[in-house]
Amino acid sequence: MEGVTKEEIQELCIGTFDRSPEEELPALLYPQHWAECSGDVDSETREKLVTIYDQPRAESIEMAIRLIQMGNLLGNTFDYFMYRITFGRKGLIEEERQAHIPVTGVTPSPSLYYH
Repeated sequence: MEGVTKEEIQELCIGTFDRSPEEELPALLYPQHWAECSGDVDSETREKLVTIYDQPRAESIEMAIRLIQMGNLLGNTFDYFMYRITFGRKGLIEEERQAHIPVTGVTPSPSLYYH
């Protein structure tokens, strides 16, 4: 078993499936569709997934999707929590800090900025 190359991962991240095995395309495209419709997949699309992979595999694919979504939501929540309790010094990446509206209702002490 050789695994996935760095180039293949980069292609998947930008949504290119050209080098993916044809039999894996439904399993790669289904999560994308799932995300686009916020998990409210129509029954016909889900039935196609079950037909291609069988019920247990389809359920495993959906479980993986839910776990990834939960991890993303928890990570985002934790980052924002860190941002709030550190008055913007931690938790968000630079692009998010620049786009974020400043924390309101909290006046940080000047001593927080000097170590």
